Amino acid sequence: MKSFISFPYSEKIDFIRNNKKYYNKINSFLIRYKWLPFEYGYGDEYDFKDIVKRMVQFLEDGDPSDKLKKMEQAELNLPIDARQIINELKLSPFVKRFITIYREYVYLRNKRLEYYSESGNYVKKFFLEIGRRINLSYNDLFYLTGKEIRESLINNNVIIPNNITRVFTSYH
Repeated sequence: MKSFISFPYSEKIDFIRNNKKYYNKINSFLIRYKWLPFEYGYGDEYDFKDIVKRMVQFLEDGDPSDKLKKMEQAELNLPIDARQIINELKLSPFVKRFITIYREYVYLRNKRLEYYSESGNYVKKFFLEIGRRINLSYNDLFYLTGKEIRESLINNNVIIPNNITRVFTSYH
């Protein structure tokens, strides 16, 4: 069988798209995590092409089957390795509880940031529509107060982007 590395780029994309296992995994990933590149109000959600491009880049230097097997095996070993390390260090019960609490804190902190990003990604479409109605880009919309946005929508006022820049720079 020909090595994945030697496939032309378009064949690599076709290989991933036509392989039902990869195709289903990508779609499952997109359903749950398409919002990942969206952070602090900026970025666009992933689409199928973005994921395939990243997969192709990642798999360029080796056989995809071997790489995926190694990744799956490494993932299975992670929780075991962490517990083994903690046990081998013979830590006191106090330190073990501290590590557990800290791990939970880190998980919850990251989960909270994920919720911010995910929810922000969903409301981005709403803000894009508001911006369209008052003739502002998504980024310029952030410079307005809620009151200014509401009044512009109610009165059908179109806002001139240059005025926003002057108002924003006068505060700094």
